[in-house]
Amino acid sequence: MKGVNNMKKRLTVTVLMLTICATIFAATQIETYYVVQQTNFLKDKGFKVYTTAEYKALQEQMKLEKRYFRPALKKSKDKWDAEQKELVKSGKKKVMFPASAVSPRTAIVKGKYKDKEKADDKLSKLENAEYDKIYGKDKKSNKTGGYKRPEKSEEAQLKDEKKHLVGVEVAKNFQKSYSEYLKEKTGKEAPTYIEHVELTRRH
Repeated sequence: MKGVNNMKKRLTVTVLMLTICATIFAATQIETYYVVQQTNFLKDKGFKVYTTAEYKALQEQMKLEKRYFRPALKKSKDKWDAEQKELVKSGKKKVMFPASAVSPRTAIVKGKYKDKEKADDKLSKLENAEYDKIYGKDKKSNKTGGYKRPEKSEEAQLKDEKKHLVGVEVAKNFQKSYSEYLKEKTGKEAPTYIEHVELTRRH
């Protein structure tokens, strides 16, 4: 009888310990939300909230990109140059590969929260501040040392827009080359292109 009681006590203690461990484990699994400032290949800036799993996946993507960016960019340039060479034969003007138009993506954590609402609130504040900085009435981007830059002429604006469109084309071609290069080297699919970056355009 005594042995049975001892066994019951041990069983009770074991169940209690398992319950405590489960509670501690559950507490450590509370979701963390990362508010991330990011740029795409064209340096367009945007903000996004990631869960822990999503942020870890993003970090892995960025590691791969850091490793394979330059060789993939060279492959993209070689393809561009070959296409331009053919266009020249047909009498068209050659367009040099604008390597500076494509940059490695970036992802910078601007805040970590356990509460999704707080993360969303931080996201809204960052987006609003960036919007005011670029489009607000008192935007500082038009001032240098107290001197307000003159408005660009229509011709200059068209030139900038043309440059941007070329950059977009290069970025799209690079994304494809990068995807092919990454799959060739690692057997893995390319990282997802950052789409959530419509807030600003830096060129």
